[in-house]
This record gives sequence, C-alpha cells and structure tokens, in this order.
Amino acid sequence: MIKAEDLRIGDLVRYGQQVYTIQAVNANGIVHFAELDLPVECSLLEPIQITTEILEKNGWKFKKICFEDYYYKVLSCILDLFVESNERGVLSVGYFITIYDTYFKSSHVHMEYCTNNINYIHELQHVLWAFGVDANFKI
Repeated sequence: MIKAEDLRIGDLVRYGQQVYTIQAVNANGIVHFAELDLPVECSLLEPIQITTEILEKNGWKFKKICFEDYYYKVLSCILDLFVESNERGVLSVGYFITIYDTYFKSSHVHMEYCTNNINYIHELQHVLWAFGVDANFKI
C-alpha cells in the first residue's frame, strides 16, 4: 500500500499485475492513471521494488569501489547519482561530484549520501526529479 501523500504525478506503481503512471492524486486518496480511465484508491496500489535488473535496463552501470557495490547513473560531466544496498537490502542514494583542480591539474571525487531507505521505484524517481533528471523507468 502507498499513501497518497507519498505519490507524485509521473510515479510508476503497480495496480494488479500491471504497471501504471500516476496522472493525478486527489486529497481523498484517489489516483488517476495515464494509461487507464478508472479512478483507483491508493490502498489498492503496490510500490515497485528497485532491482538490479530494473537499474541495468534503464542505463545504470555497476561499479565496485573498495568493498562496496554500486549502481550509478551519470547525470552530467561532474555529477553521478549512485544506489548502494546494504546487508538488509535497504538502498542508500547519494552522489559523486568530480572536481577538477586547475592549479594542481588533478581531479578528486567527493561522495555524499543524500537519502537513506529508498526501496521503491517511485521513491528513486523523486530523487532523480530533485536533480532535474528524467525519471521515466522501463519496468
């Protein structure tokens, strides 16, 4: 179940066995889909779990840094967004910024976690939109 206040226009959710895009969310907990002309109660919706298959299908690349496994997406020439899972399967989302120092003619990477406990596609979509990036996923 997903609460209405956790949904945004454009979010991907599961209703029955199908994946739909949220077109509108009403304050009374009713949503409308772009693909289906039928109002549906939020309590009937299921979130879509983030999987490595979905990340790879949508252009995310795998990288191992030290002992950590990451999936990352290049957002610009200096900014990469990453998804890291811990031993409990909870995903942390953060970003790498590559800074080029013209004086020393070298670059270094700054890593920052921006949020924790991301488990579902609609939550990752919100992070991508905050960075101004297209968040349409192929499921």
